[in-house]
Amino acid sequence: MAVCNKEEAYTWSQTREELTINVVLPSGIRSDHVRCEVRAGIEIQISVAGQQCEKEILKGDLFNAVGSSVWTIENHILTLELEKKQARFWPRALHGGAAVDVAALEKQEELNRQPVYKIPPGKCYTSAQEQNLASYVA
Repeated sequence: MAVCNKEEAYTWSQTREELTINVVLPSGIRSDHVRCEVRAGIEIQISVAGQQCEKEILKGDLFNAVGSSVWTIENHILTLELEKKQARFWPRALHGGAAVDVAALEKQEELNRQPVYKIPPGKCYTSAQEQNLASYVA
């Protein structure tokens, strides 16, 4: 089968532990027409088989190694979920792809771990005041 009409359009997101890649598929494609492979934990290839040729949608090397993977299709979007072998943020999903600011991701992660409200140092509340504060949080 010949490879035709290569198109590399994808979006991606990540946590420290997982990478998610979303690819828009041509309309009318069924899951049995899609081939999604992760080779040696580093190379991905997504293609669609048609009557005349195979259309390569996305092919490339991941920024780092992954372990398990699973893919699904919903509303013409293929979602590939990959478990990273090392838990850390990546600057890009694929070599040569768009980069993100890893330091900004780490800073945002730290901010998300902070409690919404902290009692100021040296400040004590009576149990009635604590109950009143709890009603604002709930």
